[in-house]
Amino acid sequence: MQKQIFLLALGLTLPFVKNHAKAVTNSEKTTSNYQTESMDSIPDFAKTTENRTSASIDFLWWQAQEGGTDWAYSLMPTTEPLDIGYNKSVDFPWKPGFRVGIDYIFQRDGWDSNLYYTWYETSRHQNVFNPFPENDEIAGIEPLQTDIQISTEGKINWRILFSMFDYEIGCSYFPTRFLSLRPHIGVKGGWIHQNVHMSFDTLFVDTLHAKKKNHFWGIGPSGGINTKWILGNVSSHYFSLRGDFGGALMWGHFNVGEKETETDFLIQRHNLSKNLIVPAVDVLLGFAWETLFHDNKCRFTLNLDYEMQYWFRQNQMIAIQPALEPTLFAFVYRYDRLSEDLRFHGLTAGVSFGF
Repeated sequence: MQKQIFLLALGLTLPFVKNHAKAVTNSEKTTSNYQTESMDSIPDFAKTTENRTSASIDFLWWQAQEGGTDWAYSLMPTTEPLDIGYNKSVDFPWKPGFRVGIDYIFQRDGWDSNLYYTWYETSRHQNVFNPFPENDEIAGIEPLQTDIQISTEGKINWRILFSMFDYEIGCSYFPTRFLSLRPHIGVKGGWIHQNVHMSFDTLFVDTLHAKKKNHFWGIGPSGGINTKWILGNVSSHYFSLRGDFGGALMWGHFNVGEKETETDFLIQRHNLSKNLIVPAVDVLLGFAWETLFHDNKCRFTLNLDYEMQYWFRQNQMIAIQPALEPTLFAFVYRYDRLSEDLRFHGLTAGVSFGF
């Protein structure tokens, strides 16, 4: 009886096992066919089973934009009890920079490691004059962020130096035939130095000078994702769109100070240095052309992108503002940090060579 039950159960089970094996075989064939079709759209350089190295250099044509750059208030002659005028702020010009990098691609599973360095420097010099010199008693230049009094002429020179290292470990894969994704993690570190020199001429005293500094250095974890949409290829030439997004959270130190002098005589000096954690975001969108040669063992790439880096709370310079002190029935000066954001944006054109 037990033997008959066993044979009956075995007879009922065999069809299911056979059908399941057939389904697995069909699934494997489908997966194999899909992978083969997907590999047809992957550049031959990405199919390599050997370790590869590539070097790149990018030309940057960027502009810096920053909050808290108002530095003078031009007063207009008026008989009204309130001041009338306009603010003068620093607008930075477009300036060149560069980025260099090296990338090492491992033979297994599309993993890679890269290191690159970015350098950019910009500065702006501005003048502002009293538009009504014959009315000096009711018009002039009122400096902002300092306690220097109304003057007849003001000058400013604002300089920003950006120097940053990035190290990343990432892994590239193709979820579809025409899309490549590369999530990555790493470390970002470097410094952003800002120096400001202001001078103001008055009718009654010598030229007054104010020198400010906002020197930041920091390091912290970074991460993001690089995307590539393959538009198509002609022979060994591949065309694609690029879209990258990344960010970092950096612990760093702000060396913030200000010194005011009249000719060579020191009037006052202030220091509000502090350790802070500041976030940064990097966004890139562009187009790339890639070609293979030397039996597909070498690769040459050109890219043209729009890039933006946004640094939160980067401007920590001292702002000196008058405030009413109720107990003294008079105005006193307050010394605060600005805590304004800094942005770099513009064109990034690069070339890379892999071998």
